[in-house]
Amino acid sequence: VCDVSEAQGKGGRRDERGVRLMARDMKKPVVEMVRITSGEGGMPEGMLSVNDYFGSAVTSCQDLDGDGVRELLVGADGDDSAGINAGALYVLYLYQDEDEVVKKVVRISEGDGGFDVSLPAYGRFGASVAEIGSDLDGNRVDDLVVGAHDYEFSSG
Repeated sequence: VCDVSEAQGKGGRRDERGVRLMARDMKKPVVEMVRITSGEGGMPEGMLSVNDYFGSAVTSCQDLDGDGVRELLVGADGDDSAGINAGALYVLYLYQDEDEVVKKVVRISEGDGGFDVSLPAYGRFGASVAEIGSDLDGNRVDDLVVGAHDYEFSSG
């Protein structure tokens, strides 16, 4: 059983954030902890930058690749791939019982991961995330709510 733990940097510094995945069993609260960040836990080296704030939001979602393991959704509200602090959401496909925890990473941001929404600089997409437990568009995948606390919507 894997549970999400803290999302903080080395020594508690926010600019070097990562996610710690805790493995547990019925007898012990924590059997093993694995840090997931750039170059650790199966994340590719160089995928994250300082001040991406990887781990600003963390939750699990349904098994997307059919291997029986739920995936992990990790916000990085300081990600600059679409503009300064525009933000991103990372889908981490996980192994079960392997040395490396992450087997595949998909970044969802403007122009990445099939996401065609324009994200403004300083929008902080990925500040929060939740799986809503419903398939609103009928594609058999539960839909998500992703926070972008500095994003301004316009109508017209």
